[in-house]
Amino acid sequence: MKRILRQIAAIMLTAVLTAAVFAGVPAQKAEAAASVSNGCYTFVTALASNKVMDCKSGGVVNKTNIQLYKSNDGLAQKFNVTSTGDGWYKILSAKSGLSIEVAGTSGASGSNVRLYKYTGNNGQKWRFISAGNGYYYVQNKRGNYLAVKDGKSASGTNIRVHSKNTTNALKWKLKAVSVSKQTTSRSVSSKRVSAVNYMRRMGTIKWTPKTTITYWRGVYKWYKGTTYSGIPYSQWTRNTTLGKFEYYLSGRTYVGPASQRKYLGSDCSSACSMAYRKVRSSFPILTTYYMFPVKGYCKAVGSYKHYSLTNSVKICSRNGRNTMYAAYKKLQPGDLVLYGVGTTGHVRMVSAVGNGYVKCIEQSGLVPSNKTSWKVDKTYTYSQLYSSNYIPVTMKNW
Repeated sequence: MKRILRQIAAIMLTAVLTAAVFAGVPAQKAEAAASVSNGCYTFVTALASNKVMDCKSGGVVNKTNIQLYKSNDGLAQKFNVTSTGDGWYKILSAKSGLSIEVAGTSGASGSNVRLYKYTGNNGQKWRFISAGNGYYYVQNKRGNYLAVKDGKSASGTNIRVHSKNTTNALKWKLKAVSVSKQTTSRSVSSKRVSAVNYMRRMGTIKWTPKTTITYWRGVYKWYKGTTYSGIPYSQWTRNTTLGKFEYYLSGRTYVGPASQRKYLGSDCSSACSMAYRKVRSSFPILTTYYMFPVKGYCKAVGSYKHYSLTNSVKICSRNGRNTMYAAYKKLQPGDLVLYGVGTTGHVRMVSAVGNGYVKCIEQSGLVPSNKTSWKVDKTYTYSQLYSSNYIPVTMKNW
């Protein structure tokens, strides 16, 4: 009789374990889930009250990483939580509409968390379990929990999933927030995403010179055997596309023309032009002078007046701070901010927008200590743009 009872108990235990596995959660983690109201939230870590879950660099494309960052009320830190009707929730970025998901298919502890188009797979479903004091454990349907890597609270710390423990790295407070109509109505088009992605790839491609190259002004050098980031700076060969540069790479080694006036490269305006050509192939390779609205290739963003000038200092001065701030507020990823006085100038491509600031990708002079001639996703406040006399422009026809 005892043997029969043990067999029955084993069968019942197997059934329970099987049911838990098919539910997407290991049996040992089958905790009581809490009900959360549908709405928009910031996810505040228990590690620091001023640090929240954030889409890295304000990203709006698949595979954008999820990190911890200082709270700034930006749209990249706001997430729409919505019940899927089966006890689980989807968590979508309020900025892009993309889903928070566990990368890969295993959901193993240590797996990365990122943005991706919502498909309803288990890696994109979450539930909330009370951790006390208003905090929650956020559990993925594959079993593990949303966690800050190594329990560190510094901005930029990666967010991933981890097996259950009771440390603050796994505890989150959901703070209800609102999203302005003006912000939500400005969805980012695929064309804009394409231009920004191309610009980012130009600025981050890794390469190592086969032979030492003299920087085009003759001041610095690109040293043999040193790895650099981003297509090199040059105003002699401004028609360098990403494809052309990659053609002369053997692995990561650059084996193309190496003399000062022949090595492949681009400058600030030609790089932006190449990115725009991914959207509109007929877009010309422009200098900053020809990017002013009066020239007809680009148009103003916002309602400021350009007075038919090719002088951003005078344009900013005549319009004034309030008008220019209102124009900056209209910027979207893929737009440009332009400084210029006649034929001298600089231009940056906007990669992300926030409240009172934008992030930009730009090519400038070589900085040997950084081993790059690029700035990628550098933040500029409206105040910095205005005081430096930058005007917002964009491609005339998207």
